Formats: sequence, C-alpha cells, structure tokens
Amino acid sequence: SGGCADAANFSCGSIKNAGDCNGYEECEWKAERFEPHTETCIAKPGGTATEIALANAYTALAVCYQVGVMISRSSLKYVKIKRVDVLTALQLANLVLWLLQDKLRFMNIWVQFVAMVFVGLLGGASYVNVFYLLLNDPKIPDKDRETCVNLAALFINAGIVLS
Repeated sequence: SGGCADAANFSCGSIKNAGDCNGYEECEWKAERFEPHTETCIAKPGGTATEIALANAYTALAVCYQVGVMISRSSLKYVKIKRVDVLTALQLANLVLWLLQDKLRFMNIWVQFVAMVFVGLLGGASYVNVFYLLLNDPKIPDKDRETCVNLAALFINAGIVLS
C-alpha cells in the first residue's frame, strides 16, 4: 500500500481531526527505545515537494536551525560581534515574528526554512560571541574570567530549562 504502513516499526491510521496532518497519514513509531505512540505525519507516496516539506516540517525546521547554529559558531574566526546587545534585539524581533506566524500563518514552509536558519545564525552568533568576549575582554580581570564563563554557562542552561 505504500507509505509508512509497509515499515515494520510503524502503525498507521487515518487522521481523526482533519487539520492534524493536512490529510497525510498518521503514524506511530513502535520501537521500544523511543517514546511509544509518538505521532508524526508522513507524506503519501508521490506527494509534491511542498507536501513532503509540510509533512516533515518539524524535522526539517530543526535541521535548518542546527545548520544556522553550525555556520555561526564556526564563523568566529571571520566575524566577531562586540555588540551582542544587537543580536539580543534581533532575537526579540525574531520571537515576535514567530509568535505572529503562530497566530496568523503568513509564511509558507519554504520561507519558514530560511527564517529558521536565521534563528540558528542568531543563536549561535550570540553564544559564540558572548563566550569570546568573556574570554578576551580586557575589562574583565584575569582572575574573574573563569567565574564569568561559568556564570554564563549556568544562566544559559537555566534559560533552557525554564523555557
């Protein structure tokens, strides 16, 4: 029959709520090492590129984010940003953009992919430049650098946990 129904570790059914997967198959991953009954949407065989992108949007957006992070964290040798407050302001604008997207649904999936790379670029650039500044800013006494780095790492992790 095609789709995920042919895979040994998947169980598929029809979508109960019409908008859940936009008409795609609903599949549950049955492997014991993963969360049981985690629902995902799989594009039907022969779907268009946009249908496939929509069905796999969560994974594709996560990859786009990680690509942006990798690029920005790898670029410190070429681009150093001393005004990390500008990056923070851009992240706030990004938050507003994605909140509006959640409510208004104005970006198509391809624009979302590009925007998510930008999210990753901002996040990675903030991370790498903050730590670079903490380690190299002449205003920070050498005896305080380790404490500053540890506090920054602590607050980054606290922010992740609280989000």
